[in-house]
Amino acid sequence: MRFREPAALAWQSPVEVVCPRCGSRATVRENDVGYRLTCTRCPLAVDGGSERHVLVDGRLVVLQWKHGAWHDPAVDRYVSVFRAREGEEPVFGLPLWLRTECCGGHLLWANNEEHLGYIESYVGATLRESVGLSTVLPTWMKLAKNREDILRSLHRLRTTLAPG
Repeated sequence: MRFREPAALAWQSPVEVVCPRCGSRATVRENDVGYRLTCTRCPLAVDGGSERHVLVDGRLVVLQWKHGAWHDPAVDRYVSVFRAREGEEPVFGLPLWLRTECCGGHLLWANNEEHLGYIESYVGATLRESVGLSTVLPTWMKLAKNREDILRSLHRLRTTLAPG
């Protein structure tokens, strides 16, 4: 099977995340004013833009961008900039829904079902073009010896998207 880089990368939005309130699957979508976090199970709906939502000790904290720095209005102090870590959604800082350990401790993750399909297509291919986004995939993901483990892990992740 041959992998060809798709012309459009439709998997950047929406992003599937873990709801900070109930632990179910939630979705972050871009809208006219920023981003909106919506849970599929509980009534959580949060807008983001000039705010950054982060988990601190299991609770959702809302930071506001004020005077060139992140401010926590709950304790009235400025905090350092939070950067998205691997396997986290960058606006709200929440863990991705589609993430698992694979190949001896590496974190395998995808933003959504389309991104999962992109990775499946790339990993499953025996002939690959070295252009576009696939050039920045981690080396462990490109190794043929990891192919079956990665594909099994991707299949497990896909099952978490099924309704029910």
